Amino acid sequence: MKSGKIVFKVEILDEEIVLENGNSHAKTAVIEKWKDNYLMSSRKYGAPSVEEIYDKINKKEAINLDFCYLKDFSLAEYRKSHDLGEIDVVDIVSISASNAFFESSFGTDFSYSHFIEDPPDFSYCIFNQGHVNFGHAKCESSMNFNRSEFYLEELSFRFAEFEKGDFLPAFLIVMMCFLSILTSGVGMYLSVRPIFERVIAISSIHDSTRGMFHLTKQFFGERTLISER
Repeated sequence: MKSGKIVFKVEILDEEIVLENGNSHAKTAVIEKWKDNYLMSSRKYGAPSVEEIYDKINKKEAINLDFCYLKDFSLAEYRKSHDLGEIDVVDIVSISASNAFFESSFGTDFSYSHFIEDPPDFSYCIFNQGHVNFGHAKCESSMNFNRSEFYLEELSFRFAEFEKGDFLPAFLIVMMCFLSILTSGVGMYLSVRPIFERVIAISSIHDSTRGMFHLTKQFFGERTLISER
């Protein structure tokens, strides 16, 4: 029997919020997580605008989105607004988005990004709606998606390059299939469509059997949830 569908309800308040990490934001996002008619959780996030984040990218400043709600983040839109070409690479300096919530009806877009300095952190992050695109992204360190949740139509790492770290992103699809088999008996169905085409990764792990499960588990984490939208 199929389990109920997860739905998120978002309300933006014109109220300042001071987060547990000490950062403050002029607006607050209240996000409720519903399953059928049951309220599973309600949580407050900081709610910066995408324009604030684009400004930090443009100024090459570190980006801290921990405990923040960000709607319609798109590097494709950033390029348009800054007169860049469609495939011009955008440097992102030291992004941390632990416990963040990304949402977009048309897609969250990190395509043609170059993550520099500190390793990007998307641990305990929720990606909701549409597509998430890391196509042609380049990262010179590890990328953390530990215990993240994806409620999407498509997750793409097409032509992404990872030069260092303890994972091979191309093996993610193995874990997704593994999760689908494990959870189908209790009603969870895997509908997110992963795309891994010509992903380049360099790793020091050579055990192709044990390494496959180890690497996928390290990349997504043991409790990462990939579910239908």
